[in-house]
Amino acid sequence: WYRKHFRVKELRGKKVFVEFEGVRQGGEFFLNGHYLGLHENGVMAVGFDLTPYMKEGDNVLAVRTDNNWFYREKRTNSKFQWSDRNFNANYGGIPKNVFLYVTDEVYQTLPLYSNLKTTGVYIYATDFDIKGRKAKIHAESEVKNDSREARSFSYRVTLTDADGKSV
Repeated sequence: WYRKHFRVKELRGKKVFVEFEGVRQGGEFFLNGHYLGLHENGVMAVGFDLTPYMKEGDNVLAVRTDNNWFYREKRTNSKFQWSDRNFNANYGGIPKNVFLYVTDEVYQTLPLYSNLKTTGVYIYATDFDIKGRKAKIHAESEVKNDSREARSFSYRVTLTDADGKSV
């Protein structure tokens, strides 16, 4: 079990998300005693919207992990095929970074489709011209409005080189 206590002063008009870059093998997540969900993957990121269960003052985020070599998914009772003693070291628990995000009610989503069903920011290149040192850059962002009213916003992307110059 892992527990993190944290204090919150003001929640009005805010959204709060947590992102775990990885929990090994399976993890069950709770905030202030409320069950947030189950994540069974071992290597992929997972996140949750904490907003419905947040309270001003003390909050407790708890995570129960199971890193048994013979862990079986609860729904299918199948073992992870890639989780082999000869292939992967068993770094159990929470071996990667954890981030807490506080946003406004209109926000760019996180790339955590497995739980939040959101895609976040996606940047990729096409039409490569290697000799000419050119490519077409695409930037997409999913923005969500969880407020009670229509809102407008703008989306701006700036590409900079290694020296910080706009290109």
